[in-house]
Amino acid sequence: MKFFLLTTLLGMSAWSRITDDQAKIKIVNNQIKITTKKGFHLNAEAPASATFDNLETSFKPIVKKEKLFTFLKDKKAKTGSLTYFVCDDKKTVCEQQQKTLNFETGEIKIKISSSNYQTSKEFNLVSLNRQPTLLVFSAPWCPACIRMQTESYNKTEVQKQIAKLNFIKLNSDSIDNFELSERFKIKAIPTMVLLDKNGQETHRWLDFQPPHEFAKSINTELKKVDQVELNLKRAQLGDPTAASALAFNAYNSLDYAEAIKWFSLSNPKKDQKYKLAAEVSLAQESAEANEKLTEEYLQVLQKAITLTPSSLDKIRWTIDFLEK
Repeated sequence: MKFFLLTTLLGMSAWSRITDDQAKIKIVNNQIKITTKKGFHLNAEAPASATFDNLETSFKPIVKKEKLFTFLKDKKAKTGSLTYFVCDDKKTVCEQQQKTLNFETGEIKIKISSSNYQTSKEFNLVSLNRQPTLLVFSAPWCPACIRMQTESYNKTEVQKQIAKLNFIKLNSDSIDNFELSERFKIKAIPTMVLLDKNGQETHRWLDFQPPHEFAKSINTELKKVDQVELNLKRAQLGDPTAASALAFNAYNSLDYAEAIKWFSLSNPKKDQKYKLAAEVSLAQESAEANEKLTEEYLQVLQKAITLTPSSLDKIRWTIDFLEK
């Protein structure tokens, strides 16, 4: 029986995670077998695949159980790549593992990729290489985040766009990233925030993004990424179109105070309902943080109900007013 155990080489200790080095890989009679150490298991529900010699064709495991994954090895292959998920038995974390295997030397290396998390201390919002940054707020347990990892980030068309920018992936559950999550008003994950070279948000995506649409959207937004700085200069000179663009960008970023500021300088008739929505949202946030401001929130609601051209907003805000 042909058998050998491949030795693992960690790429960089800074990337070490809870499930790193908790799986064992063996080659037995041209079968690649993956098992886990005590306290951990393989995620049989999540995607798992193997490729050989950097070819695009991928293979699924012939055995896929929580304690054993088995892949058929290409007999002629010199190298291989494995992708699978390892979870702790308490089910508090489930992380993707990507390994490259050298069948000739018996070495395994952890592949440093978009599956790895960083902390806010490891990068600057202002881009040191002057490239835009894609700031990804995610978590190991999040189903849509896992789908982004297994169905979108790893696709060639998305990888081509990611290569044009700094890709920073943050675990929203980490206390090290709490301040940054608060700063960018992250309400749900995954949230992908595109920053210009100065660290200013220019666009954001929420929830799972199919690879083709995501790649196309990134390409479009990268072409406009420097427009924010130009709009700022124009808006400060009184250009209502530029002010409107800045207002909508701030509104989509949930920065309601900034949105109100620029909506006040834009076309009031065209943007009025969004300005009112920003005022309501800002007043609501203030009231939730301080009950003493509830009366001011109700006054803002009354004003918005009276002035909004949107019948749906009028109904929604009337309900909010009556509930308060």
